[in-house]
Amino acid sequence: MAEQETPEQRERRERLEAANGVSRRRSQLDDARAGQTGQGKQLDTNKVREIRADLAAGGDQAVERRHGKGALGSAEAQKAKAQRSNVRKHESRLREASAERAGSAKGSPVRADQAQKAQRAKEKFVAREREARATSAVSRGR
Repeated sequence: MAEQETPEQRERRERLEAANGVSRRRSQLDDARAGQTGQGKQLDTNKVREIRADLAAGGDQAVERRHGKGALGSAEAQKAKAQRSNVRKHESRLREASAERAGSAKGSPVRADQAQKAQRAKEKFVAREREARATSAVSRGR
């Protein structure tokens, strides 16, 4: 590599790569499990996406408002909740790995409060992106 990445550039690149990986994996799982529910019923992947967006935007209450009270018990809602849980776990692992890298950076001592401040900023950014995606998905009628 001819030029060095700044920590911000590396963090942004890693965040984008992680998001792309999650999207690809989610699509693969949707395709692979399309017909593998209990009684052979196929999941409505569009409904899974809508419920996932509603969960991100407003939780269970948003899902109940838009899809009715019975929607939370549906196979689509269970799948959306599982996917959301997996994404949260993945993001948590990324944050932990990022904090470890920040703490062990060579040549530049990183104080704990600086690392925490950077982590909080990153979490706010991720939350804003997630909210923006959910809002745009809901506004497009997905």
